[in-house]
Amino acid sequence: MKTHYSLKYFVLLLLLGIIWGSSFILMKIGLRSMAPIELAAWRNAAALLTSLPFVIPAIRNIEIKDWGYVIIAALFGSGIPAVLYALASTKIDSAMNGVLNALTPLFTLLFGVYLFKNNSLKNKWLGVFIGFAGAAVLVWSGRNESSNSDINYISLPIIAAACYGISGNTVKTYLTKYNTFQVTAMLYVFLGIPAFIFIISQESMKGLDFNYFHFDFWSVYPEAAAQKMASYTAIFVLGALGTAVANFGFYYLIKKTSVLFGAMTTYIIPIVALGWGYLYQEKITGMHFVSILLICIGIWEVSSTKKVK
Repeated sequence: MKTHYSLKYFVLLLLLGIIWGSSFILMKIGLRSMAPIELAAWRNAAALLTSLPFVIPAIRNIEIKDWGYVIIAALFGSGIPAVLYALASTKIDSAMNGVLNALTPLFTLLFGVYLFKNNSLKNKWLGVFIGFAGAAVLVWSGRNESSNSDINYISLPIIAAACYGISGNTVKTYLTKYNTFQVTAMLYVFLGIPAFIFIISQESMKGLDFNYFHFDFWSVYPEAAAQKMASYTAIFVLGALGTAVANFGFYYLIKKTSVLFGAMTTYIIPIVALGWGYLYQEKITGMHFVSILLICIGIWEVSSTKKVK
């Protein structure tokens, strides 16, 4: 007999999808005034600042022998993907990015079964493929045919999706015995400190004028100083909310459910993009609703577990 996870985990999955689904627009805003590597550094530095209350308890409680797993999770979960997605966003349209990002559950399943020997994932292939089909149809049905993606950059989100698969399985296999907030804080200790060193060495804050600070950071400003402040504000929001806070929720989710269920957030991202499009009066078709239905079926299938008698 099958049972499913409780409602709160589906709510958390939805919230994470909404947060991460909005991250691409924040990266676009950041790239108006920042180089991709600089953006990635600021993103992880902001995540470290957000995680500071949990850093000391994390250093005290996480055993040194497990720090290697923390470093792996940090590099493959936030370090490398932050750079890859920042670079990809300079050349690849959002439709292509959305489809390639949806490969994350597939990589999570492949690595989980064949590299991490997680046999509990073996019966999840159907849900993964149904969800991916829904995500692919949803993204491509709304694709702008005039968009221009650089074929040389298409591999970057694919590599990032593979990195997420390694990171999620590492956390689920080796780090779920620890407090979720402390694990996340330790990730950004290893990423945030080098990020701050890079920011200082590159004089990244030079010319940043806080007199131009405003909450309307998504607008385009003619003054270079105002646009730079807007870009930095967007990336701080991305680092604090879309990186640190979202990862707190993500690692809690995979701790309580499964690494594959958590990875299904990437199927919600196109739905979020569709919602933003609707708000801007873009055309919504029946195929969009079919795609959403497929995604929901895929998530439901992945969430099922055999009830132990």
